Amino acid sequence: MFRDKLIQVLFDKALQERLIRETSKKARALQEVVSECKTAENSKVQASVMNEKLTVNALKNFKNYRKQSINYQKNEFNCKQCGKKHEKKKCLAFGTQCRNRDGRNHWAKMCRTQSKRKNMAARRVKAMEENSENSDTIYIGELKSQ
Repeated sequence: MFRDKLIQVLFDKALQERLIRETSKKARALQEVVSECKTAENSKVQASVMNEKLTVNALKNFKNYRKQSINYQKNEFNCKQCGKKHEKKKCLAFGTQCRNRDGRNHWAKMCRTQSKRKNMAARRVKAMEENSENSDTIYIGELKSQ
């Protein structure tokens, strides 16, 4: 009678069905049913503890991933504006004016218009050399770099 009442009030429906099936096949004592219920409850508690640990580990791994991605973004790089190594968006040349031309947000040593002018002058010299090889005219001139 107590055994049947205990089986009837169980919250775990799978355990309840199994105990009903087993008691109908073979008569079980109240102590056996109580022992079976305790074992089932202990195994559920252990399973939930294991699941909590897995969840905690998953959260820790996610936090580590975020830290790694933040550290990756903070890596320094060679800046094309000032020529120094620093983090992105922390350039000292930002807001300054170039001394070579009216360029902004870079320093003269990193000025691209200056290098363009040097390249153009080198191309002109090369073109003049090619022309002079093909003709008898000699050019005498001077190149000045800025």
